[in-house]
Amino acid sequence: MDKLTNEDLGLWLVRTESGTVYRVSLKGKDEQNTMTRLPNLAEPIPDEEGSLDRSVSMRKDTKELDLASIIKCEVGANAIFLLTGVSEHAGVVTGRETTPIVSITAVDAD
Repeated sequence: MDKLTNEDLGLWLVRTESGTVYRVSLKGKDEQNTMTRLPNLAEPIPDEEGSLDRSVSMRKDTKELDLASIIKCEVGANAIFLLTGVSEHAGVVTGRETTPIVSITAVDAD
């Protein structure tokens, strides 16, 4: 899959160049969509100069957070996600931008 939108219901793994994998669960309008950031789960991919852009730690890494919206998520570009629950203040929406997306893979719900 080349692009993930809010309408693509199911469980997805979004891998970035830095080696971070995002577990994205899209359930539809009646249930809360979620996202979990798993830093350094995969090997980072070297850039044109051969250097590695390793993942950095972010607040609430490995925690399932409420996903308010996917603004952009497509292979070859940086993804932008809007999340709630990152801040301790109620109602605050946090934007997260990734390194370029390498792959978007559906996870079987068996």
